Formats: sequence, structure tokens, C-alpha cells
Amino acid sequence: MTTLNEPLEILQIIEAGADFLFLKEFEQGALSAFINDVLKNKTLVDQIRPKVILKSIYLGDERTLSTSDQQLLNLLLSTYRSALQAYQRYYHFKFEFNKLQKQLSHKNSANINIDPTLLNSFISEFRTPLNNMLHLIDLLKTSNDQQEREIQAQLANINTDYLLTLLNDLQKAIDYQLKGEPLPVSEIEFNLRDCIEDAVSPFVIKTGEKQIDLTVYIAPDLPFFIKSDPNYLKHLIFYVLDLIFLNLEKCSLLLEAIPAEEGQFQINFTFPKNEKLNAMFSITNNHSPLAFFEYYRKNLKYKIQLKEAEADQQRIEALVPFRKAEDRSEIQQSDLSNIRVLICSDQWMSGLVLEELLKQWAMKVKVCNDLKKLDAFLLQAKQAGQPFQVLIFDARPNEDAHFELLKQIAFSDQYPKPEIILLTNFGKPGDAKRSLESGIAAYLLKPVRSRELKKAIQAVLSKSKPDSGLVTRHSLKEAETPFRILVAEDNRVNQKLMLSVLKKSGFEVELATNGQEAVEMFK
Repeated sequence: MTTLNEPLEILQIIEAGADFLFLKEFEQGALSAFINDVLKNKTLVDQIRPKVILKSIYLGDERTLSTSDQQLLNLLLSTYRSALQAYQRYYHFKFEFNKLQKQLSHKNSANINIDPTLLNSFISEFRTPLNNMLHLIDLLKTSNDQQEREIQAQLANINTDYLLTLLNDLQKAIDYQLKGEPLPVSEIEFNLRDCIEDAVSPFVIKTGEKQIDLTVYIAPDLPFFIKSDPNYLKHLIFYVLDLIFLNLEKCSLLLEAIPAEEGQFQINFTFPKNEKLNAMFSITNNHSPLAFFEYYRKNLKYKIQLKEAEADQQRIEALVPFRKAEDRSEIQQSDLSNIRVLICSDQWMSGLVLEELLKQWAMKVKVCNDLKKLDAFLLQAKQAGQPFQVLIFDARPNEDAHFELLKQIAFSDQYPKPEIILLTNFGKPGDAKRSLESGIAAYLLKPVRSRELKKAIQAVLSKSKPDSGLVTRHSLKEAETPFRILVAEDNRVNQKLMLSVLKKSGFEVELATNGQEAVEMFK
């Protein structure tokens, strides 16, 4: 039994001929470094022969396997690493969150005048990403599929990043409120599409759990870059989505950003009528949606209201003021022009949004809204001498009949096989494996980011698929060519901090422990 504070301690354990290995309480971050070193050390991996049991008082979890199969050992270590990192992060956030709540409670007891509206909304935002983290930890501990674990670990990182941002914003809001000042509004230049998609990303897991088909539409005539406060905008989008997800399930939800009057754009959330939501909009205390929207109206000049929409739909509309940024629209360099693509979606709005997005990349697009006619579309395209090169299949939440349908298409000899991209909600264990068996080229979770979809199309057409054979959001990120950074630092704690921050940002990092070593590595 050992704490494994140093990675090389496992060598001593193996040399001693130990048959079992138990992990006690350890220094934070040491186990992650240890496992990384083990997996990278080929000599060490080749030496491992005894049966290994990994156990942690943090996870309350025990894993046993024979290491005669090296692939299973790597599987265990990587699963354990991912679950442990996520669990540590969760408790770090929980500790910081409780500390902030106590601080706020103490100041309130001192009769300091604090407007709780924004703080209450920040606190409520913690629920969704924290629940996501716990759900992902459970999945990571039980998953036996490498690709699914990679996707789950990446989703954990997304929720981690959101929590970090939220903690910083909450602390900043408390600091200003304690001084009797409102949280300032910052006008900075930012990418509007990235801001909206970042706010939506923590709901990827919830769309599967609640069986809500979330479609995000960003009008192409909106500027890519605007001047406003991106944090306030992100919090508004998250707050409204969280409100809807708490009260609805098994439905469709449309989030659209469209042009409005000069100096404004409009964000609409359209969803089925719901009595619980209507009741919440009649409450006027500090925790109510009306109080939150009033804060935005008073401090940011937003105009937010609940309206009746067509049929049995309701819509929350938000008019957002902004100023134009410098003309720096994203460069639309694309090698997708004239690529023939078929979109199959029996949800007309989702199909329409995908069609407009792909046409921005100069692709030749057809949409099939009836699954029964999908085969006929493919046959007609072949007979016209223009077979589809890509098939994007938009699956409904919590359904899996599409796997058999797509398998028939992938292995049909009636027409050239298109590269199949499956868009699906966060689903059941084994979906990635079933995608491979069904001849699917790419497996992406909804709501899919526009850049992610574009890169996936480019990947499947270039045949530059990952070793696993399936393109996922994880493989797309791994395929990016990172900037290389050389870090010279002799302090072990600072080394860990800098490596963690830079690697999370996508950089490839080399570490030198002193100046002389840095000079030699730079040569």
C-alpha cells in the first residue's frame, strides 16, 4: 500500500514482486502525473506482469484485471485517470462554491446592502455542469470503450472550463457587491458564434437525458465579431436554457440569433407551452426569471420578454445591444465547394438550419425529411450521375433504429457509398462501437458546433481518419496541429500549473527544468 507520490515508485513495487497494489490518499495531482509517466514509459510497461488492483478512497471504487493483456491494462489506467481527474475537479469546485456562499452569507448578516439577483443566477448555474461532471464520472468508471471514454473526458473538460469561468465571475460579482457597486459591463470585441456555442456546450449531456432536440441557428448575415460584454450574454443564454431544461422534456427547442434593428440583434428561445414556466414568470421575488430579466434591462439595456408563438409554442425573446467591431469576418477558406451532400432529418427546422450552414461553404445540398425516402434519394442521385459524397444523418433523441438503416446504406451495392456523418444526442453506452459496425465515418454530438461539423466533413472526405476509424469531436481536436511552447521552470509546483494550463489550451509543451537545459532543447 502506497501513496505513490513519485511516479517511479511503481518500479520499486514491481521489483519487490508485489501481486497487488492499493492506492491510499495521495498528494493532489501526483497520481495523474504518475499514470501519465507510466503510460509513456515503454520499458516499465513491458515489465508489468502481476495482477494489479487500483483502489482509491476518493472514488470508493475497485478495479481488478490480469495484465497479461497489455491493452486492458492501458484501458484501466486511462479510465482511472480520467475519472479521478474529474472527481478531483468536482470537489475543488464544490469547496470553492461553499466558501463563496459562506462569504456572502457573512456579509449579508453584517447588514451590507447586496442585490442578490445576479448572484442567485450565478449560483443556480452551478447545478447543471456539476451534475454533468458526476454523470460523466459514473460513465468513465464503467465504460470499456476507448472512444467513448475520450468523448466523455472531453465533455468533462468542457464542463470544467465552464465551472472555472463561473467561479471567477461569481467571485468578481461578490467583490463588487460587497463594495456596494454593480458588476461592471465590459465592452470588448469577441466572436459572437463562439460565445453562443460556448454557452450551449454544457447542455450536450442534458439533451440526451431529457430527450430534448436542441437546434442552434445563427443567421449568416450577423457579424462574426461584435463589441459587447460576452460574459453577460453567455450567462443569459445559459440561464434561459437551464430554465427550459428544468421544466421540459421530450420536445424540440430552437435557439436562434437573428438581426434586429440597427445596433441590436435578437436571440429567440422557442419551445412548447409549459404551465410551470408560465407560473415562474408570474413570481416577482429575487429568484424569479422576471427579476433576472429586469437586472439585464436596468444594467445592460437588454429587452427580454415571454411571448406566445405559433401553434402551441412559446418564445423568450431577448434584444441585445451591441456595437460593430472592425471588419474582420472570419476567412471562409474552404475546400468543400461543390461537394454533394444529402441531409436526412425528419425534423424540418434542424434540416433547414443544416442546409443553410452547408450552403455557406458552397456545398451542393439536398434535404430528405422522410426516412422512408432516403434510399430513393441516393438511387436518384446515382442515376443522375451525381451520387452524394456525404450523408449527414440527424438522429432523433433516444432512438437507435437509425443504426440498422445506416448499415444498410453503408454496405449497399446499389449506389456508391457516401461518407456517413451521424449527428446524435449524448446517448447510450456502446453507440460509438455501433457506429463503427454500421459503417459510419463520423459520430458527432448535438448540438454540433459549426466548426466541428466542417472539420468532420473535411476529415471524412480526405480519408484522414483516426486510427480507431471513427471521427469524433475528440479525434478532431487531437488532429489539430498545436503550437509548440518551451517552458523553463525549476519549481515543481509551477511546472505542473504551467503544463496544465498550456496543455488545456491546446499547446504542445516541452519542459526544461533549468536555463541550461532550455538552451540545449531550443537548439
